[in-house]
Amino acid sequence: MFAADVFVGLHGLMPIHWFVLIDKYRSGRSWSRRHNGVMIRIMPLSLKQRVGLRVKEARAARSLTQEALADLVGRTVEAVSNIERGRTFPTIETLEQLGRHLDMPIQYFFEDADQSIEDKRFILEGRVKAIARRLNQEDLELAVLQMTAMLEVRHPRSG
Repeated sequence: MFAADVFVGLHGLMPIHWFVLIDKYRSGRSWSRRHNGVMIRIMPLSLKQRVGLRVKEARAARSLTQEALADLVGRTVEAVSNIERGRTFPTIETLEQLGRHLDMPIQYFFEDADQSIEDKRFILEGRVKAIARRLNQEDLELAVLQMTAMLEVRHPRSG
């Protein structure tokens, strides 16, 4: 089985809480379909697997290796790998460290693909706050000026 590779190829076509497993030799009890001699089974992801995929997704978006992330959060490479594969569930402290170093609020790791716009906005605002905490005073002032300028250009005040 190479489920993680298949999921990456199908991401965007299926909600994140579903996972595709390909097994050439046997079918499972879940929904299955044969395609070109390969049995495709679609199974719901466990919470550990969903969180693990979110960690992997955020790490890849930051172009970090598992080793680099492990160093940042004070865990072993094996521990990060186990989290990403859904083998172990991270502690709240580890989730907090992951969120801080990946510029994501903890809620990001639990979100579903079919979230509402308000939930996605909440996540984005959390990311802005996480990034702002890491900036020095001068850079934070510059970021506020840039956001203010963008607001004025995109949403000018009338009157």
